[in-house]
Amino acid sequence: MAQAPPLRERLLTASLALVTERGLAAFSLRQVAGACGVSPGAVYRHFRDKEDLLTALAEQGLDLLLGWLAHYEAQAPPDDPLDRFRAVGLANLRFAFEHPVHFQLLNNPDYARADRSEAISAVVAQREAFVNALLEEGAQAGRLREPAHVRLAAESMTYGLCRMYVDGHLPGVQTHEQLMALAEQSFYVLAAGLVPREGE
Repeated sequence: MAQAPPLRERLLTASLALVTERGLAAFSLRQVAGACGVSPGAVYRHFRDKEDLLTALAEQGLDLLLGWLAHYEAQAPPDDPLDRFRAVGLANLRFAFEHPVHFQLLNNPDYARADRSEAISAVVAQREAFVNALLEEGAQAGRLREPAHVRLAAESMTYGLCRMYVDGHLPGVQTHEQLMALAEQSFYVLAAGLVPREGE
């Protein structure tokens, strides 16, 4: 007979289900305890408070995001900084599509603050350095404009698409394929510019 997962893992699983069903505002540790069939005191033996538990869920989401980043970065040509930068955006979109609650937590400063989590702090610093290096490489190769401007425009677009999907503002997007197609169109407009060129 299979052994039951440790209580901490069960608490995280129950928390994810409750947040998915009810949202962050209606979520409580007492509900988590009830879902796992344990006393509230048992929850506090693993997590200091609600914020601590949700930070742990954000860390769980971080591992999932890193998996998607590795997947898309592996598909991009290693000598093309523009495609590698684009892969970062696609990975974030796929992550938001597959794990909307984790996406919300990782983008909520109440739970995903670097001072609350050494893991989040370390990965944020690592990704910052990676993206900055890609942008500098692209600028030096003549493939990208001013790195700071490109980063702001690209991240605004990517985060905006993720947020619109998670918040239900893209009703025509029901599948991963539809979201990726929309992303490809948006990336093309970002790279080509808003004004059509002659012959397009």
